[in-house]
Amino acid sequence: MSMNEAKIFLSQNPTPSRGRWILALAVIVMITTAAYFYFSNDLDKPVFSTLSIPPPSIVQDPLPTSPPLVPELHPPLFKLPNPEPAIDPRKAIAAIENSLLLHLPFTSSLDDHSSYHRIMESSGAVSVHDGAAHFPGDSFLTWPHIPLANRPFACAVWIRPEGKVVGYGLLEQVEGGPGKHLHLLMRDPDKPYFGFYLNDLRSPQSVTSEMGWTHLTFIFTGTHQQIWINGLLVIERNSDPFRGEKGEMRIGKAPGWNNVPTQCFKGAMRDLRIYDFALSPQQIRILAGLNADVPQNPEKPAETF
Repeated sequence: MSMNEAKIFLSQNPTPSRGRWILALAVIVMITTAAYFYFSNDLDKPVFSTLSIPPPSIVQDPLPTSPPLVPELHPPLFKLPNPEPAIDPRKAIAAIENSLLLHLPFTSSLDDHSSYHRIMESSGAVSVHDGAAHFPGDSFLTWPHIPLANRPFACAVWIRPEGKVVGYGLLEQVEGGPGKHLHLLMRDPDKPYFGFYLNDLRSPQSVTSEMGWTHLTFIFTGTHQQIWINGLLVIERNSDPFRGEKGEMRIGKAPGWNNVPTQCFKGAMRDLRIYDFALSPQQIRILAGLNADVPQNPEKPAETF
């Protein structure tokens, strides 16, 4: 019903009933609302969008004018372990000082610096100067017996041989018989050799005077003999323990066999250490002056028996 039709209807019924007035008012409201939506320029917006303040339910934060310069960093799904602190070589060596059976620094004297303070029995013509003990090739040092039988142990020493190396002796302790003659030397003619007598290990590498100062470590782990040169494990083998319970400890002494060329050590020696346990690879690297935090020889040598 249009506006004109509504006026005509009312003119024809001058005294409408209450129901007719309500009906007429409803028609006018419908016509007015339809006209508003028809002529509105914002037909795609809801009615409340024309209000000055939108309802709280649809208020949005303003969009950023530009992206952030640094993207947001999210925490990782897991945390990496903290790196272990670097090992202090002095503290690491001091921690095992009580395990020394004999310690001969040879920096200024021939004295034993272990907690035992063993008394040397004879020195021959061995002298100390320039921070090392010098062996003329016909003398050695004699110390009381050191208990190494039926136990792990380690012997570490720096050497600088002189002349042509032929069977130079480093250390000997003899009771006699198989398994009871401890001897450390270079033989055949200049390869580090670790023997208990008929229970022996020879290095595949030589040590010569041209090499200068060289660090040697001889280890009995309780089940294996090992030879390390300059912090590297060069050979090992299964072994029964040393069983000698008697005999003096002689430094620089060769066995004196009649079928193998040997002689007393000729050259310089320093920082000889005998421990009552098998040193770890890390401890050996420290004694050899290497970085304790970087493994130098992760695999066993090819010459393992």
